[in-house]
Amino acid sequence: QVENSLDDKCAVEISSLSEESTSESKTSNRSRLKAKILRSLATHRFSQVDNEPQLIEENVYIGSIGAANNLESLSRNRIRCILCLCSDSAREHDGIEYMTIKDFPDRVCADLFGRLPMLCSHIEERAGRGILVHCFQGKSRSAAVVAGWLVWRGRRLADALA
Repeated sequence: QVENSLDDKCAVEISSLSEESTSESKTSNRSRLKAKILRSLATHRFSQVDNEPQLIEENVYIGSIGAANNLESLSRNRIRCILCLCSDSAREHDGIEYMTIKDFPDRVCADLFGRLPMLCSHIEERAGRGILVHCFQGKSRSAAVVAGWLVWRGRRLADALA
C-alpha cells in the first residue's frame, strides 16, 4: 500500500509539473518534486524499519511516521488517537482520531512553549483511549512534547527526559 501511495503521489506531481508553462516555474517545481520524492522514500523507509510505537506511560506512545502508518501495531496497542507533529501526515485509518500540527518545524526556534498547554491537554484528554504522539523521525518534536506533557503532569524534568 505504501508503495502504491508513493507511486500515485509521484505520478500526480509529475503530471502537474508537465503542465507548467515557464522554465523558471518548472525548475522550482522540479525542486519541490525532488524534495517530495525524497520525503516519500524516507517515509517508506520508516514504515519498514521504525514502525513500532514506544510505550511512554499507560496508553501513551511515541513514534515516527512509520509507527503512525502501522495499522497492525496501532490495533495491537489499542491506539485510537494520533497526534501528528509533522507536515507529512501518516495515512489515516478508520476508527482513529487524528490531530495534525503541520506548521511545527523541526528547529530550535519552533514555538513549543506557546503550543505546549494545548498539546498537553490534547494528550491528557485522550490518554485513556490510547494515543500516539509522532513526528517524522520520532526523536525531537514528539519527544519534546511528550517530555513537556510528563512535566505538566508533575514529573521532574530530569525524569521526563530519561
